[in-house]
Amino acid sequence: AALAVLKHFEKSPSGTHLLVASLLCAPLVLTGMVITEALRAIGVLTVPSAEHTQWGIDLRGKVCIVTGCNTGVGKQTAASLASLGATVVMACRSKERGEAARRDLETQRCESSTLLAKEGSFVVEELDLGSLASVRAFAARFKERFDDCCDVLVNNAGLNGQTAAAAGAVTLDGYETCFQVNYLGHFYLTMLLLPSMQRAAKKHHR
Repeated sequence: AALAVLKHFEKSPSGTHLLVASLLCAPLVLTGMVITEALRAIGVLTVPSAEHTQWGIDLRGKVCIVTGCNTGVGKQTAASLASLGATVVMACRSKERGEAARRDLETQRCESSTLLAKEGSFVVEELDLGSLASVRAFAARFKERFDDCCDVLVNNAGLNGQTAAAAGAVTLDGYETCFQVNYLGHFYLTMLLLPSMQRAAKKHHR
């Protein structure tokens, strides 16, 4: 299903593509070939060449943001999007940990045999969803650097609710930490980037 969504995203003549679910990549690392064959059999995917891309999806020229991607599902999501040729903005609370993850992902990308993976790339940007000022600053930097165009936004970052609630932590903005990071921060980020996503939709899907 996730592959079908991305295929629609690539070919759709109109519409704004706001979010791609975080479940896109992690399960498909192990089952991608099986799913690809099934979708190809029913005509959803057309793979021009095994050397070109194993999934028949070309995201070259597309800019994707993934939050919280220095580890876990977010990191694998970033890797998979780059393997399809996308420029992936790794939005991480710790730029140091983000850079460490980027170096690891660059090594994996360079070792890939597909042509699309060779064209994918990673950019690390600092984003603390627990600070609305940080969210605003990230959105401003992104718009300036990427010509105000965002093709894919993956809101992946999150805190463990039980841990945050037990600590009784409150952000500088006055909200419970888990609530702001998991909900308010991502909602605010999406609203700030909505014009950029609409712009990207018009640019790529005339």
